[in-house]
Amino acid sequence: MKNIVQIMILVMCGVAFIAAPGYSETGKAPKAKGKVASKIEAKAEATSEAAEATPTPALTPTVKLNGFVQFWTQNFNNSWDQLLKHTRLKATALMDPDTTVVIMPDMSTGGFTLLDAYVSRNLGDQWSVMAGQYKPAFGDDKYLTPAQLKRVDYAKMDSFAFGSFPLKAWDMGFEFKKVAEEWTIQAGLIQGAGPNATKDSDQTKDLNARVEYKTKEFAVGASYYGGTANTPTFATFQNWGGVHLRYNSEGFDARAEAIFAPFNKNAYFGQVAYKTGDWEPLAWGELGTINSNQAYDVLGLGVNYWPAAKTRLSFNVVMNGVTDLNGPAMTVLQVEQVF
Repeated sequence: MKNIVQIMILVMCGVAFIAAPGYSETGKAPKAKGKVASKIEAKAEATSEAAEATPTPALTPTVKLNGFVQFWTQNFNNSWDQLLKHTRLKATALMDPDTTVVIMPDMSTGGFTLLDAYVSRNLGDQWSVMAGQYKPAFGDDKYLTPAQLKRVDYAKMDSFAFGSFPLKAWDMGFEFKKVAEEWTIQAGLIQGAGPNATKDSDQTKDLNARVEYKTKEFAVGASYYGGTANTPTFATFQNWGGVHLRYNSEGFDARAEAIFAPFNKNAYFGQVAYKTGDWEPLAWGELGTINSNQAYDVLGLGVNYWPAAKTRLSFNVVMNGVTDLNGPAMTVLQVEQVF
């Protein structure tokens, strides 16, 4: 009897709810009636019309400017010279959340050169593509900017292996990049004619690839370059290979690199540095061989000092020669300002 009474109460409540004014036969919520419904409908229509009439605001590109200036006082073979080594202004424009445009010229004592002029697009899933003029991914020392070097200049191995570095360190083409946790993989297709060359004179495209595994303290990588580099020296397709290592922990920095070039030319480089406070002493050495015969050697000593966070003073002494460091030494004092 008790159960029957409960069921009857539930049924009566349901009938009362259905019979309530404004109940929607197809929905569970009661409909608004009269003036209330009219106001709600009018407000909804006005909101819809306003949304259609107001266009989505266009994204305004944001531009970031940075760069650096490097001034040299150098003594080579008992001749003192002063020169503006580099003045670089880099403009990075974020066109939308996935598209970036980069422009970077170099203005120095040697003149004006457009280096970076490319667009980069994020493809999702840690993939990106870059097209235009840029520095193709190869090696370690060659891939750095002058401001990232601990020495005042690039290693001799770069010009020894590639012949025209740093003149042709930039090139036109496109490059894909994939980042997967500690791994970074890059591969591209370029003209091989150097920067600001509007024509590929030998009609042969060059290839580049670089893979690196990097943790907080350690990095190891390998690189490949294939082509003719638009020079008469390489009448046929040639291959370059490279490997590099880096270790950085608590101020101690050690790195080593080797490049294996055409015509049995091999180049080797090693460097150690230790940063304590505002000071960083460093030492490096190089060796180049052709057909297993020594072609050059280099020994360098230097120190970096930061009087301010973005100001660096560098002093380098470089001894070089074919064998036994018997060539003229070079002394360089560099003042660098990053902005």
